[in-house]
Amino acid sequence: MPVVSISLNEKLLEELEKIENELGYSGRSEVIRTAARDFISKKQDLDGLKGDKTAILTVWHDNDANLEIHDYQGLVGSQLHDHDEEGDCMQVFVLSGDAEEILKMKNHLESKRKVKKADISLS
Repeated sequence: MPVVSISLNEKLLEELEKIENELGYSGRSEVIRTAARDFISKKQDLDGLKGDKTAILTVWHDNDANLEIHDYQGLVGSQLHDHDEEGDCMQVFVLSGDAEEILKMKNHLESKRKVKKADISLS
C-alpha cells in the first residue's frame, strides 16, 4: 500500500486521535482511510446531479477567509452570516440554479485554505 504523508495542525490531530480512541480504530491511518472513503462516496453522489436545483450551502471558515463568491452571486437567493464563540464564521447560502453551478460553488469554497467545512443539501 502506498504511503502518503500529510500535515495536520495540533487541533485537527487531537480530534483525529480522539476519534481513533473513541471508535476503536487500529490507528490514525485507518481513520483517515475511512474519512477518504466517505468523502469520495459523497462526491460521487453529487457528481451526477443535473438540472435546476434549490440548495442550502453551509460554510464554516476562519474569520479572515476570503470566500470570493462574486462569480456565484446569480445563484444566491439569501445569505446568513454569523460568528461562533471562537470568532470563526458560519455562512448559510440559499441557492437556486443549475446543479452543476451549485456544485462548482461548493467545490470552490471547500477548496479554500481557510474554509473548515462546506456542507450542501440539495432538493
